[in-house]
Amino acid sequence: MQTLAESNHEHGPSDPAAEHNGKNPEHQIYQQLDDLSHAICNGSLAEVQHILGSIPDQSFLSREVPRECYRSQERSHQWPSGHVLHIAAAKSSVDMMQLLLKYGADIHATSSPTEYRPLHFAVQYGKPLNVEALIRSGADVNLTNKCCCSPLHIAVVNATHPSIVRILLDHGAEVNETLLSSVLSTRSRDWPQTRTATTKIVKMLLEKGALLSDPGKVQTAFEKFLEPWIPSHFWYDDINEDEKWCFSFFLSAGVCVQTATKLTSCRQSGGKSLAHTLLFHTPGSGLAGMLIEKTSLGVGESGPFILHTVLESCSRKTIDQSDIPAAEMIKILLERGVDPNLTRDGFTPITRLLTKKTDLDVRACLCALFVRADPIRDQHGHVPVFEAIRNFEDPLRLALAEMFIPKSYFWPSSLWPISESWTLYTSEDFKKSLFRYLPTDVQAHFLKAIINVSTTKALKLYTTATGESQPSLILDALKVRKEFDLPAFQFPQEYIEKLLTPTTETFLPRVLPDRYSTPRVEQREPMPWPPRQSNVQTPTSSANVWSSIHRFRDSPTLFDYSTS
Repeated sequence: MQTLAESNHEHGPSDPAAEHNGKNPEHQIYQQLDDLSHAICNGSLAEVQHILGSIPDQSFLSREVPRECYRSQERSHQWPSGHVLHIAAAKSSVDMMQLLLKYGADIHATSSPTEYRPLHFAVQYGKPLNVEALIRSGADVNLTNKCCCSPLHIAVVNATHPSIVRILLDHGAEVNETLLSSVLSTRSRDWPQTRTATTKIVKMLLEKGALLSDPGKVQTAFEKFLEPWIPSHFWYDDINEDEKWCFSFFLSAGVCVQTATKLTSCRQSGGKSLAHTLLFHTPGSGLAGMLIEKTSLGVGESGPFILHTVLESCSRKTIDQSDIPAAEMIKILLERGVDPNLTRDGFTPITRLLTKKTDLDVRACLCALFVRADPIRDQHGHVPVFEAIRNFEDPLRLALAEMFIPKSYFWPSSLWPISESWTLYTSEDFKKSLFRYLPTDVQAHFLKAIINVSTTKALKLYTTATGESQPSLILDALKVRKEFDLPAFQFPQEYIEKLLTPTTETFLPRVLPDRYSTPRVEQREPMPWPPRQSNVQTPTSSANVWSSIHRFRDSPTLFDYSTS
């Protein structure tokens, strides 16, 4: 670019009279550029059209406009140094840019000294419509300036217009880890003013592959993503959907859930880990379920670590009704392929559940584990069924012992399965053979569980609706259950109905009258009186008395006038 001073130096000093009269070519060009630039900033499309139409040689459009022209003292506009298309991209509308392009403006013209192109200016000044128009007109989205910054890099660093980032990405802008690191730094520095915009940009970059499969870079980016939340204890309360999406992405990309995080102050052993924090200290946020469902299980031992953390629970945890129950978490982890027999600190998942004092639903969790887990002895010598009997009280102890009966490997297989012949298990021979495999403190409770299983099977068989009632056998089984202090047996409704159904008419219930009907009063027919055989004429007064006597049902004893 040739400046005014260079031109004067090359062609000699200018004539003051010629300058005053406007006959100096350089001054004429500068005047035209000045008028055109101010018209562009004013948004006067008609004025720009008039200026361009009045100049036959359009080569001046390739000249760079000075930052302040000699007539700028009379005007209020300031513009960045560059060509008129740069000014239009930064200050004006799409129609203005299209008009300049029509008259031959260079869409890839560079400004000095930064070597910005019009697309850089449109991005820098936050003009999404201009960005879209320039790209559709042929602007290259990946051309860089003197500092090797692409338009996308400028948009990410500014982090104020996610829509521009979306336009650039949709038109093929290249992404890398540097861009992600830049927007994460802006997010931490300008939190919470730029929280929404930067989170949207982070999401868009992750969707376009800004992170590769390098676990170290994933972990670094995730820790940078968490930084703004560290000072807040209740950071999870207002986490938005875009931030949840980013959480899910990082978990599935291989974030290490065993590492310590600064998001919680839990003092329990292992309470600093990311898995512990998300499981027990983010109630109602949905992050616990996200950890279970989205965490990459191929990184280290994430799956078994999460499983053991769920079973270990936390005495200081806070829960919400919307949180997934522990048994459901276990089920999901096993369905995703987590091995329920892998140990951690010498404990298997089953022995950890039975030996640690937690507030979990032990029976539900054990049912979920039994889908694939084996009740084997752990490295500390804990036998699951023994720990279940020692560490719990009835009725939960009885229920847990019954669950282990078909899985107990330490007693002869000839004794399995438990049959309905409960008399076999009350004999002394059976007790001696069984107690050889059991410690003293669990013998009685294990036998009690066997008797419960056997008598329950027998009573179900005796009380089937299709079978014949056997009262004596039922009574004997109930007596045995009472001797072993077993819970009351719940008879099936069909059996009770069959038992109460009468077999003869003598037991038919009396039909009771409707409680709202008028009571019935039985009335007896009046007894007929035999005709009186008497010649004595009864006085009139006596006849009235006689007629009133007929109102009585039983004949009263009267004086017989015939014998007087």
